[in-house]
Amino acid sequence: MIPHELDIDDMFAQISIPTTGTTPIEDYIFLQDKRIATETSNTHEKQEIEGEILTHSEYLTEKVYHIGTYVYAKYTRNESSFELAKIIGFGKKKSQMYAVRWLETNDGTPIMVEGGLKLSDDRWEFTSEVQTIFNQNRAIYNKFKDVVGVTAGRKTIVRKLRF
Repeated sequence: MIPHELDIDDMFAQISIPTTGTTPIEDYIFLQDKRIATETSNTHEKQEIEGEILTHSEYLTEKVYHIGTYVYAKYTRNESSFELAKIIGFGKKKSQMYAVRWLETNDGTPIMVEGGLKLSDDRWEFTSEVQTIFNQNRAIYNKFKDVVGVTAGRKTIVRKLRF
């Protein structure tokens, strides 16, 4: 194909169509418009994560840490890596035990903001393994132990609220 300038009047003269009136140009010249969907889906969106975030752990057989607890969670993209995260919920099966949001860090140290530690803009993810900050990194624990949620406490079954 050789790019060229489209002269509408010249094109209408070639196909013997009058240039006056209400005839839409797309019907005669731009026939490819008939093949292009008027609405397209965004292909750059992040893939949805399977499953629903629950506020209770009654579907799980093991005890869990409470929502709001800061932990080191197994990073799903690197099986040997544990990264700082905050528990935001639970899943329905053992492989989706914890729903976590990753924390923003600066050289491995979490960033403090009003109300806790700063969450990253990354999507939440499910993970099956978490470790307390106390057990994983005592230096980080000692620096942030006054932040609510850094001390994990005991694992329990989180019951569904009943009204």
